Amino acid sequence: MVVDIRIQVSDGKIMVESKQKGYHLNLKNTLGSIPSGMVVAIGQSLEDLIRENPHNAGKFKEEVKFEQLYTASAKGLENLQFFFAYQAVQLGKQKNLLGRLFGSEALICNLELPDYEKIDEDVRKQFEYTMTKSAVRELRINTVSVGWEVWQRSLLGLTRSLLPLLVFLVWYLFLMMTSQYIYSLHLAFILLVWVISLVSFYFLMMFIRTFLLKRFLPQDLIVSELRDRSGVLGKLELRLFEGLLKR
Repeated sequence: MVVDIRIQVSDGKIMVESKQKGYHLNLKNTLGSIPSGMVVAIGQSLEDLIRENPHNAGKFKEEVKFEQLYTASAKGLENLQFFFAYQAVQLGKQKNLLGRLFGSEALICNLELPDYEKIDEDVRKQFEYTMTKSAVRELRINTVSVGWEVWQRSLLGLTRSLLPLLVFLVWYLFLMMTSQYIYSLHLAFILLVWVISLVSFYFLMMFIRTFLLKRFLPQDLIVSELRDRSGVLGKLELRLFEGLLKR
């Protein structure tokens, strides 16, 4: 089932609406968090928190820091992703019986964001990738369709999912073909060969995947996926293969 969701930011307020779900909210454009980074208030002011929990007024004043939820900046888009994920969960709780029986719902998301076009293009592309890599089927921002075709995102996700299996199969075949030579070595050297060969085959398969995908998919989609990867491995992949995509 496809469900629409509209989020409009204007005049210090955020409106969330889904006509299909009969869902409508008007919130303040604010986000409250404590020093640990945990978000404790979405769309509420300090006064709202105190009104709901007057016995914690002193603690709220001391610990809760408020900021604008959406601003035309990288931080504002990061906050909006968090807000959207929260709202998607709320919509998911309102699934009908058929929705609960037959799985998740695809979302058509319409965002109305002031000064969105003024944000750095790379930041916008990464935001659009993150929004559309899972539940969002179509994304429109300020009435303009953004992101990539569904088949393009599906192909990218499928090849990423198959990558570990292909790497393992190639690595296993290599070990089978060279076992008579490898197993005559000292245990430490055997382990070293295993690790080096596994890493080598991973990056070889990543190179082949990237080389083939650049012939079928937009470059900015592949780059966005590489930038979305976290950790040391993700940064190394970006450094190695971003240059390949620009050739």
